[in-house]
This record gives sequence, C-alpha cells and structure tokens, in this order.
Amino acid sequence: MTSLPSLLGAMTVILQTHSLCKRVTNVETKEFSADQFLFKIRSTYPHHHHDEHGKVHPSLLVGDPVSDVQTVLRTISEFISSRPRL
Repeated sequence: MTSLPSLLGAMTVILQTHSLCKRVTNVETKEFSADQFLFKIRSTYPHHHHDEHGKVHPSLLVGDPVSDVQTVLRTISEFISSRPRL
C-alpha cells in the first residue's frame, strides 16, 4: 500500500528530474483515509511543440507576439510547401 506522502514525493521527484521539466507545484492534496487520497501536481515545461510523430522539440517562439507571428507564418508556409499537392 502507498501513502499520500510517499506517492506524492515519488511523483514530484520523477517530474523534477525529467530533463524537460522546469518546476513542479503541489496544487492540492486531500486524504480521505490512509489508502484513499488525491493529489494534483502541476509541472511546467519550457516552450515546446510535438511533431506529427509525437516527438518533443524546443519552440522557436520567444514570447514577443510581433516576432513570434513571423515565426509562425514562416513555419506554416514551410509546412504547406512540403505537403504533396492534391
């Protein structure tokens, strides 16, 4: 049997040691009994995106909408150009 503190600690360590994870925050814990509980953890990752194969790639976005819109438009254009025409 796993207790709330041990499971919460284990999950937090797993997330904190992941190479992409920046921060882990315990959002909520509630213990109903020794073997019934819930917890919510929020982890933050740097800007990234998932390609069509599910691989994670760092984002080229910098957080400045004026700059980022040019990056987004260029990426969309490259994507459309690479697709076979129907």
